[in-house]
Amino acid sequence: SNKSDLLRRLKMNAPKTKTGFKVQCILENDPISIGIEFLSKLEDKIASLKNLYLDIKKPKIEFLLIVRRSGNALFGLKKISKLKRKKITSKGSIRKELAVLLSILSKPKKNDIVLDPFAGSGVILIERAAISPFKKIIAVENAKQIFNGMKSNIKRNKMNIEMHNGDAFNMEFIESATVDKIITDPPWGEFNKIESLDDFYIKMFHEFDRVLKKTGIIILLLSINIDIDDIIENQFKTKFKIKEKYRILVSGKKSIIYKIVKSG
Repeated sequence: SNKSDLLRRLKMNAPKTKTGFKVQCILENDPISIGIEFLSKLEDKIASLKNLYLDIKKPKIEFLLIVRRSGNALFGLKKISKLKRKKITSKGSIRKELAVLLSILSKPKKNDIVLDPFAGSGVILIERAAISPFKKIIAVENAKQIFNGMKSNIKRNKMNIEMHNGDAFNMEFIESATVDKIITDPPWGEFNKIESLDDFYIKMFHEFDRVLKKTGIIILLLSINIDIDDIIENQFKTKFKIKEKYRILVSGKKSIIYKIVKSG
């Protein structure tokens, strides 16, 4: 990364208060030493930012340079101190880190209208609101008890999110073709049995088609056992296109993140 771009990105993510840091290099999962000349240049570049100073013994953040066996390299910030934002531990809630990943895959923009029609604890939208500016975020949850818990989570995290206790298949409170991004983790039919998963997802995509703008994006987290490819191919071939798929494990279960674009 060139100097100006690296510093800009570091400034966006660095703490706002005086904070000590150190730089660590990891090669194929093992920590290694870095050449002193290169390390000094990198440390000086980071220390040129306001509020950051070198602290090898008791740093509160680490900058990690991770080199994989493939030759790809990642440079990122690891916070060692505890996060101020309270953790969400509601039953069935996905991890905060996964919620952040789903949000990033949606390519956040400051004018986005974002929807989660199966909001649950609200963790996806809380993290989307935290990582990037937006125009509006809408949370929809059908189950009253879960909805009340979501309201408490959103209020506790002080997020400006519009909330509805409503049906994801009939979101009459949302105008047609107004939503830019849908980021959601819909029911997989494992905890609460669904009579017909195919019918469930067909209804879901019909409502997604209605509320999404043309070229709108859907980020969908699903069990690997749910054949969304077949549903889109047979029912929505002219409406949606699967752009990307990422196979992951969620609580030990084989899962897929879909990136789907409205094409019709």
